[in-house]
Amino acid sequence: MDNELERFIKHKENQYFDRKSARIKPRDIIKHIVAFANADGGNLVIGIEDNGEITGFDFQGASSPDEFILAINTMTKPNPVYEYKEIDVINESGIQDKLLIIE
Repeated sequence: MDNELERFIKHKENQYFDRKSARIKPRDIIKHIVAFANADGGNLVIGIEDNGEITGFDFQGASSPDEFILAINTMTKPNPVYEYKEIDVINESGIQDKLLIIE
């Protein structure tokens, strides 16, 4: 496991770091994005459960990474300054998957 992924799994959630399941509604991340924008930034990792389990996006009921980015761009005014990336992972089912990291 690479260091970045290990940090996302083990790091304690706080005002600068949070992780969410891809099962949540994209609009439900907006409060986290706004909070990070008001607190000198932060990282939101989507595709990891609160217990650190990597579930990714490859399951029924998950929203796509694009839906989360669209929510940020359409539901925040003015839009916060952010960057995002997707990283490849193997999920808990052993399937090639990805995580969405919003900074």
